[in-house]
Amino acid sequence: MEKIFTYLDKLKYGIVLLLAFLVPLSLFPFSQNLIRINIVFVFTFGTIILLVVSFLQFLISKKLILHATSLDVPVIIFICGIFLSYLITSTNKIQAFLDPGFGLMMIASLSIFYFYARQYTKNSLFSSILSLSAFIISSLLIIFSLEPSKTLAIPFPLILFLGFILLYNLGALIHSFSDNDNEQPAKVIQICIFIIISIAFVIGLVGLLCQGVVFPSFSLSFKAALETVKHPLNTLFGVGVDNYSPVFTRIKDIAYNQTSLWAYSQFTDRSTLFHVATTTGLVGLISFLYLLFSLIKKAYFSGDKKMKQNLSIMLGLACIISII
Repeated sequence: MEKIFTYLDKLKYGIVLLLAFLVPLSLFPFSQNLIRINIVFVFTFGTIILLVVSFLQFLISKKLILHATSLDVPVIIFICGIFLSYLITSTNKIQAFLDPGFGLMMIASLSIFYFYARQYTKNSLFSSILSLSAFIISSLLIIFSLEPSKTLAIPFPLILFLGFILLYNLGALIHSFSDNDNEQPAKVIQICIFIIISIAFVIGLVGLLCQGVVFPSFSLSFKAALETVKHPLNTLFGVGVDNYSPVFTRIKDIAYNQTSLWAYSQFTDRSTLFHVATTTGLVGLISFLYLLFSLIKKAYFSGDKKMKQNLSIMLGLACIISII
């Protein structure tokens, strides 16, 4: 029985590594059809398998093993905030559940993945898998960019992922030069990966800017958030995950309608904070700010000396905060 339990534990570790490798690759536009939806299904299918394996372990050991961290409560509160908005104010439950950007299925799958992945984040293999995935994406992006006649639509989440890995690897590279015991070939590999990802990040960023701005201005985002104040229920729980587009249609001004984006139906916001406030209300916004504060506190102000010395995590977190 102990061997079976150990095998199942290794299976969970393998699934977590596989998801960490495949999901970033699914961001790459190999095709332009249903790319974001595929991410939702990949995450959901992978997390369901993880839950099934954990249930089998529970049947074998008759014990429920939980590894708690300081971020668990903020994550759970944030999920509850989104669930309340989904339950109370979302009109189309199926659309709100399957929404690829902020839907309940995506958020729940990401949260479940977090609870499993946090056990292995200190493992060097986990970060190596993420770097390998970023390296493959960067190499493909550079190769495809060599063909001027082919325009490749660069998804914004892909740029965000490359920026996070770029800064994460920068911290690891700085740490490797300060570590005298690190082997020289490993440093050369880290430098090569860093250069490739840097080039791909610049190409992706330029490509994203050349596509034109597809986000509303901050003033329109603020107006959309103010729409929730008109009704007490919307103030608390937002307009619903699936209702942002109708709200944006109501607050579009003449200046926006005179641009080339006048017919573009907005499903995302210029700012994550504004989007959370509009779709999930004060409950979702406060829970999101609490999660963000807990993340910053753990990374920068925690008494854990190892965390303070982990420059890679701090730089990666700085990238995420700058985008928010």
